[in-house]
Amino acid sequence: MKKKGIAKFLIMLVLILLVSNTVFATEVNDSKIQPRDLNSESEVLDGTTDEISEDGVMPISDNVVPDGVSYVENEMEYIEDDVYLCEQDIVYDKLVDGNVYVIGKNITISSLAITGNLFVCGENVTINANVSGSIYACGNIVEINSGANDVYVAGNKVTFGENSYTYRDIRVASETCEFNGYSYRNFYSTSSKTNINNSATGGVAEKIYYSGEINVQNPDNIGEMIEIKLPEKYENTSDTFSNVISIFSKAFTAIVIILVWSNITKNKENNEKENYFIDILVGLGVTILVPIIAIVLIITLVGLPIGFLIIALYVIALCISIPIAALKISRIILKLTQKSCSNVMKFVLALAVYLVIELIRFIPVVGGVIRFIIIAYGFKVILSTIFSKKENIVKQEQEVIS
Repeated sequence: MKKKGIAKFLIMLVLILLVSNTVFATEVNDSKIQPRDLNSESEVLDGTTDEISEDGVMPISDNVVPDGVSYVENEMEYIEDDVYLCEQDIVYDKLVDGNVYVIGKNITISSLAITGNLFVCGENVTINANVSGSIYACGNIVEINSGANDVYVAGNKVTFGENSYTYRDIRVASETCEFNGYSYRNFYSTSSKTNINNSATGGVAEKIYYSGEINVQNPDNIGEMIEIKLPEKYENTSDTFSNVISIFSKAFTAIVIILVWSNITKNKENNEKENYFIDILVGLGVTILVPIIAIVLIITLVGLPIGFLIIALYVIALCISIPIAALKISRIILKLTQKSCSNVMKFVLALAVYLVIELIRFIPVVGGVIRFIIIAYGFKVILSTIFSKKENIVKQEQEVIS
């Protein structure tokens, strides 16, 4: 009974820990700049709340209004829902109890308050809205003149006005960044050039993390500056070595395949007349048709094992098709030139053809097409050899029976 009581107590304790919210504050503001008084009358009138909301959390409005309903309060239109805007020129100034998503060319957001997050993407972006959540902005020219919880911005030229403020962190990626506002925590900049032109009330309470050129007008308004060390680019000499090893390994594999296949087909080198153009067309057709048949069998479920078996054999055949095609092409060359040579020279010629095929792959566009045709031709040679072997076995069995 005691063990059951202890188990019940532990389960209840875990449930309480899961349901409850726990906050651990680890950072302390040691800056010389004192944070602004968030409870001042002016900031309340500007729509700034007296509590900093957590990132991604949208405060719940005190006004009980059905979702999607807008109404007028103090001559200001109020929307309690998410807002989606997509136009070339956008000027938006409505109160929003939700998130705002904006895509356009010339964008100006001047809402007195947005209780959710603001997502903006355009060519020229100007943000004058007080955002309780975070600002996510990208554009050619981005200007921010208001407050938010966090700011993430990417652009060619990014400017933070004197009236801009961020309760937590600012992260900027741009060509040039002009910062004249205030950050209650950290400022991250990977811009090529960053100018911290501190105003009377501007600055960064804690740390500035930067890479590239930076200019700080008043260091007294900055907590600490830390340069981000980007990894240096080294020439990777191991790539050349790995490419050489890869070529040698492929060549060795090709040698093995050529030796084995030449031994299998040595008795039928010059015994048959062939139409090479037709063979290439048949090879292309079969190369395309076989995977389609396998997929159809897999879809029917009844032929699922057969479909996977066909795909496995198909992949193996394609992997060995180039050396086999090289051996076949070398035999065609000897047949057309009507030259007889030793087995060693035949092998050397087949290996030389294989190396030429591997070099063809480096020709843009055309090389890939030629390589695919050669693979299809090699695939056809494999199938012809397999089926001709079966025909010979059947003939021999019939002769024995007769």
